Amino acid sequence: MNNPSFYSKQHQIGRVGSTDVIQRYFYLVKQNKRKESTIIDIGSGPGNVIHDVLIPHFKSPVRKVVGIDVSEEMVKFANATYGNEKFNFEVWNIENVVPKRYISFFDYVFSFSTFHWIKDQRKLFLNINRIMKPNAQMLFSFVAQTNLFDIYQSVWRRPEYAPYIDDFYAGQSCFQKSKEPLKEFQTIIENAGFKIEMIKMEVNTAKNKSLVDFKEFLISLSPYYHKMPDHLKENFMLHHLEQVQRDTRVESPNNYYMKFNYIIAYAKKKEIVENKAMLY
Repeated sequence: MNNPSFYSKQHQIGRVGSTDVIQRYFYLVKQNKRKESTIIDIGSGPGNVIHDVLIPHFKSPVRKVVGIDVSEEMVKFANATYGNEKFNFEVWNIENVVPKRYISFFDYVFSFSTFHWIKDQRKLFLNINRIMKPNAQMLFSFVAQTNLFDIYQSVWRRPEYAPYIDDFYAGQSCFQKSKEPLKEFQTIIENAGFKIEMIKMEVNTAKNKSLVDFKEFLISLSPYYHKMPDHLKENFMLHHLEQVQRDTRVESPNNYYMKFNYIIAYAKKKEIVENKAMLY
């Protein structure tokens, strides 16, 4: 998760919700060709999606693009690779705080494969609301449910790995065990001051041709691989792969795959909403 070039490679292979969502749903986004817009990508990672995939879809003028991520290494890489007067990448966690300079600042909010990392969804969307202008638009996707989260629980609690895990639910969607994830999520964002224009659950299958590719794919997603001691890293990932084989019934060395249930939504900020985001 902290190796930007490796992360970019594996997410291009896995197709886990960014490029595909943009290509199929960007048409929902309304553009004003007479007005310069401000854009934020939450969980921008190495910056390749916002720079190479998303912004080329804009036909209207763009004044400012901000990418935010909790990883200093990702942000450093993104600024070195894509940073300029228009593109800027910053380290901050929108779940915790909202910089004053960004209150009512953005016309468009995007996020892909990020929100499942955030436990307090209500606080997240209240804070997102604070950075948006009235009637600003938001398009996003995130993992609601996947057996990968159950695999994490099984592997991480093994006695040889547990001492190195400080959060056994890291990266797990709060909707993982929900019987009605769409209904629960819709209530959260409506209460946070958004009007939902489109919301759905879709199955996205990450397919890789070989054991090596799929191992790299899992490493790119893992919040704890790089925190494991060197002598445990290989077995740590092999135990993940063993669980994948059991859960998905892999029948050949070139048939590794995993299913993700994604929530995809497009929404607008209502003109008036009362919320209590934290500021600094």
